[in-house]
Amino acid sequence: VIAWDGGRNVAEAVGFISASGLLSGIEATLLHVDQRGDPIEPEAAVIHQLEASGVSVTFDHRSGRVAETIVQSATDLSAQLIVMGAFSQSRIRHLVSGSTTREVLSVAACSVLVTH
Repeated sequence: VIAWDGGRNVAEAVGFISASGLLSGIEATLLHVDQRGDPIEPEAAVIHQLEASGVSVTFDHRSGRVAETIVQSATDLSAQLIVMGAFSQSRIRHLVSGSTTREVLSVAACSVLVTH
């Protein structure tokens, strides 16, 4: 599962995956979790980049709390890896709202690759 938010960090994760061949020969799901009613479709270039590196790609859009939905999607798909970009936030915001990355890392039943 590749947690897709359209941001720079996850785009860099896709670049890393593609260049390394880490996921070559497997199926990957680009997952977008919608909290605001605005689904983000992955750019065709991102899908092409993954497919060019031997990754079969599907796209899934779900609604809900981000961390819970990412972990549930990974569970539903029997995923062995979650790929996500870490989002930088201020210390105050982190203390108040927590961290999606930290929550996924603490509850995921599979490995998690985080790029920042």
